[in-house]
Amino acid sequence: MLGTHGTTKAEKIARSVSKATGVADVGEQVGAVKDEARRRTTAALNALSGRRPAPPLSMLLAATAAGLAIGWVAATALRRAMAARNATVEPVYGVAEVEEPIEPLR
Repeated sequence: MLGTHGTTKAEKIARSVSKATGVADVGEQVGAVKDEARRRTTAALNALSGRRPAPPLSMLLAATAAGLAIGWVAATALRRAMAARNATVEPVYGVAEVEEPIEPLR
């Protein structure tokens, strides 16, 4: 049903609701509610059928970052320990020392 100036009654109601709630578009709010309902319904059906939800991506990224950090720290500590050990090793007597080649081998 058209009101004055060619607007429908639904448009007037939507405009008054958006002014009252401060939401620019009621359709955005309805769309968000619909998406949330669909997500919850899918999760419920998956739970009833015995499927487990996928782990959150943020948890996987955090575990990967932690593993990389621990590996980097361990590798750095190992390199330092090996360098310190090589610096304190005494030469073995009775073994001929090998001279460095003048040119690199190809």
